[in-house]
Amino acid sequence: MVVVEDALSAVRVGRVAPSVAVLGTSINERELEVLGEPCARPKRVVLWLDGDKAGNQAKLKFKRRLELMGADVIVVNTPMDPKRYSNRQIQELLLDRFGAATDDAVPA
Repeated sequence: MVVVEDALSAVRVGRVAPSVAVLGTSINERELEVLGEPCARPKRVVLWLDGDKAGNQAKLKFKRRLELMGADVIVVNTPMDPKRYSNRQIQELLLDRFGAATDDAVPA
């Protein structure tokens, strides 16, 4: 599951991988519970929030909270919002997080 900030990013990323938009940089307890429930939780949660200050702060907060719930969390940092990448670039960025890095991907 790839967690993004906005609906358009969820649509773009959703063409390549299952995604959900948190609609901002905060997540309420119920949303967190759904991501963290053992029966609903994917083996891995990928956080790909915007690269601005609010997005970077939210990534750290979400990551800590999800890891406390037992999720395997991967953070993707890119210079642009997810919606600004092509399907191919999204696929490469997400696949490369599980293997070799790309020039666009900045390690978490």
